[in-house]
Amino acid sequence: MPGLALEEIWPPFALRVETEDLVLTALREAFDHLDAHRITSSAFLDNPSSIAVSRKVGYRPNGRQWVNQRGAAAEQERVLLTPETFVRDAPVRVTGVAQLRAFPGMT
Repeated sequence: MPGLALEEIWPPFALRVETEDLVLTALREAFDHLDAHRITSSAFLDNPSSIAVSRKVGYRPNGRQWVNQRGAAAEQERVLLTPETFVRDAPVRVTGVAQLRAFPGMT
């Protein structure tokens, strides 16, 4: 699996990240168990908390883009994470990998 968008890690819904622990768990899962080589994400510039979490776990800037946000143009910062830039924290016990791999589109 060459790369994943963060939204693809836990289908069938787009992953909405609420906490840093959830981010770290999803990233560990992708790198350690789903063989991801890179993970992309983005955040609106008016969401400094999301940008700060991304930087803290090792995402690097990967350009900007303008997108439609509720009918208005808004700028997003795109970010890229690789296993080499990923800042790991305390270990997380992972279960359910077989079920996740069996989900259509994950293999």
